Amino acid sequence: MSDVDAQLDRIKKLDQGKPRKNVTVLGAGMAGLVAAYELQRLKHTVEVVEANDRVGGRVFTHHFNDAAKSYGELGAMRIPGRHDYTRYYVKEMGLKLRPFISAYGNENVVKKCFYDIRDIQVRIAEAPAKLFPAFRLSPAELRLATAAVAPAILGNHFSDEILRLTGADEASLFAFSPITDKARQLDEESLLQFLDRRLQSLDAKELIGTTTGLEMLWDRSVAMFLRDEILGTGQGLEEIEGGMDSLPKKLAEKLAANTIRLKTEVLALRPGGPKASVVLKPDGEGPVETTCDYVICTIPFGVLRRLDVQGFSPGKREAIRNLSYASSTKVLIHCKERFWENDPKYGIFGGASLSDQIIRSVYYPSDNASAATPSTSPPQSKGLTTAYSFQGDIGGNKKDVSNGPGVLLGSYNWGLDARRLGAMTPNERAQIVIDKISRFHPELPKYADDHASMVWDQSKWAAGAFSFLQPGDQTAYLQNAVQTEGAVHFAGEHCSTDQAWIQGAIMSGLRAVEEIVTR
Repeated sequence: MSDVDAQLDRIKKLDQGKPRKNVTVLGAGMAGLVAAYELQRLKHTVEVVEANDRVGGRVFTHHFNDAAKSYGELGAMRIPGRHDYTRYYVKEMGLKLRPFISAYGNENVVKKCFYDIRDIQVRIAEAPAKLFPAFRLSPAELRLATAAVAPAILGNHFSDEILRLTGADEASLFAFSPITDKARQLDEESLLQFLDRRLQSLDAKELIGTTTGLEMLWDRSVAMFLRDEILGTGQGLEEIEGGMDSLPKKLAEKLAANTIRLKTEVLALRPGGPKASVVLKPDGEGPVETTCDYVICTIPFGVLRRLDVQGFSPGKREAIRNLSYASSTKVLIHCKERFWENDPKYGIFGGASLSDQIIRSVYYPSDNASAATPSTSPPQSKGLTTAYSFQGDIGGNKKDVSNGPGVLLGSYNWGLDARRLGAMTPNERAQIVIDKISRFHPELPKYADDHASMVWDQSKWAAGAFSFLQPGDQTAYLQNAVQTEGAVHFAGEHCSTDQAWIQGAIMSGLRAVEEIVTR
């Protein structure tokens, strides 16, 4: 029995023989929708309140108005192979998955996609001859980067650290508060500090940072990255056919009629005694206070911070104030023809080009790639193997698709660059992205005909892209973040150790359901 099935079976058994409950869910993102879906299947009465005019939260697909029904992802865009909870609900909703070809995902990517670093534009596969000489690397670092890819230097150090973990250390990394001394040390160490203690050359840090984009996240806890490496979140990546927003939309359709109230803002939340109080403001109406038997609050802490929250414990208030979120900006460039596929000098079907310019990473759509053939590449070094290993060569599939429109994720960046790009107007932002991509795709301006973007820091209902912890956050705040307050239960990716992933949101939603049916 899978972990998902086991938890759902446990929830069902805990719920048996108890009175049906009235539950108010705040937020129609993935955590709230899954919680509502499972509670309704158990015949509880559920109302979902959502301030936005759509469901999905930070699962946000932008659909362009063209004959090909082109779209791009402004939020979540991929599902790792081991994310079983996410895959369970994809299957439950009758949706289909296809491969998502990530950066360094296969031989085609490495041979054909670009680095644009230190004003050198070069195919990734040519970096050892044309880019690496510009960096003063140690002999060992140069050998590793040349034999694999540049980020393998980082992966090697991750692997060494993971191999030194005991079973208790590893379990503690996935707990709401680190238990072992080693886990606490990793929680309190930044990625930059981790590298500074291990790298043999200063230039290796720059090379790693620019070929992964991670230099914008140097200040984050290294425990975050080790968790992803342990789980292999770069392996077996897939995307939902038709757009990632198909999942929240299907979940919403499965709920009883009138369950979800869109465009209804939460103004206040008070846990109270046996029941909670929520002040709501439907669009165009005045505030209304309502009493709730149970509440599942999935509101991101950046939004919850500005609400009237009274009666919360000091630890919860501290977590709301201080739990860290990352900045991210995404810019989609719609093109009337997929020149990156159609032009023989490119022939790019999926993957990403990486840059030290403000755009950081450019992702090509994976939807027109043929099936992978077995890889002829040698096994990669341990460490970061899941994110930076070749999984087979992938070529083009349908010529008529290549001749038609497509969408580049023209910029996916984090941190300072996300805020800097986000400070521009949408048109200015798109022009900057086009200009930067033109450094290695000079024909882009004649094909680009539309754009869309999302600056997640500026989203009124998100106030940040995703929770991504700074040193000490796990120990200091995460346990209090998930702690129940009276009749109020908490969920969302920020209330999990799978932060920044749909998986974390779903798991947190089911945890809140289990807490409620236990009472």
